[in-house]
Amino acid sequence: MLDRLGRQIYHPAVMLPLLALVQLMVMLDFNFGQLALVLVSKGMRYTVNTVFHRATHANTHATAPMLPCKQGTCTC
Repeated sequence: MLDRLGRQIYHPAVMLPLLALVQLMVMLDFNFGQLALVLVSKGMRYTVNTVFHRATHANTHATAPMLPCKQGTCTC
């Protein structure tokens, strides 16, 4: 069981976000208030960009359905 946990803890899906969080904490001197504000602002920025992109992409496809997405990351 410990061996399995040891292998899974070093999986990139676990380690990369953890390292990004630690790097952010070091940049902000381990101030959890600032860390929360930065994480909320990044989340809001991601949400606004995603919603805006989908709305723009839906309007583009409504007038010309064969146009590819400009960002190339669309799933619609």
